[in-house]
Amino acid sequence: VSVSAQGTATPQDIIQMALTGVTVDAMLGQAEGLFDFDAALTIAQNTDAEYPTQLTVISQLEGMTLDAPAPFAKTAEERRDFKLVMAFKPSAQWFTGNLGPEVEFDLRFADDTLDQGLVFLGESPTELSTLTQSPYQGLVVLGALESLEYERWEDLLNPLSVSAYGGG
Repeated sequence: VSVSAQGTATPQDIIQMALTGVTVDAMLGQAEGLFDFDAALTIAQNTDAEYPTQLTVISQLEGMTLDAPAPFAKTAEERRDFKLVMAFKPSAQWFTGNLGPEVEFDLRFADDTLDQGLVFLGESPTELSTLTQSPYQGLVVLGALESLEYERWEDLLNPLSVSAYGGG
């Protein structure tokens, strides 16, 4: 079964749908504005798919402001290609995607606890899928930034650490 949709939403609309979990919700909580999106929901039937339900959201996020440290920060006027693929199975979620060429991510959760997470900041010299083939646990952040505003990153990452240890 496959369903496609186009629409306009606020970050708060996405949070209220209760699909994205504490990690993505924390990021969306720092965003404001109205943005257009394309979405596709796929539900595999009669298959052995590891994640039978998948929701893909694509947007340029024009109209949305993101008050976060670089490279996540953006103004409402700025267009930034965004893709989020959320895959679901009982008691597990898998989020992959990108925010422009500067951010790629692959986050796997067991229940609401971060099991494996890989975030690449800056332009990746290799495919993210190649990096995720090595076994690891927890959150791995790779890449290069010109500077790091520690306090702003702490605010961004704190919800991840709560999620990683099974907190609320």
